[in-house]
Amino acid sequence: MERIKILRKLRGLSQAELGDMCDLTQSMISKIEKGTANPTLDVLEKIAAALQVKTSELFERDELIDRAITALLRVSREKQLTAVQLLESLQPDAKP
Repeated sequence: MERIKILRKLRGLSQAELGDMCDLTQSMISKIEKGTANPTLDVLEKIAAALQVKTSELFERDELIDRAITALLRVSREKQLTAVQLLESLQPDAKP
């Protein structure tokens, strides 16, 4: 489930750290992210809780957001910060 991988990376967690939070092995997290394991609802609920999202959000797809997140994950931390600052400046209630 690619969405779990994206959410995990957004939170700065390794597979091992997420696994520890969910009482799963790093290997199992890897298999779930790759789609080679079929987690139970209980496991998905643990993962969602650890990632601080609703379980249903693990299945949502928003192509534009996924593209933006994927692009952010491929650049340096400095460029990520610049991109976030740019996005924040575009918000209607942003303060200069």
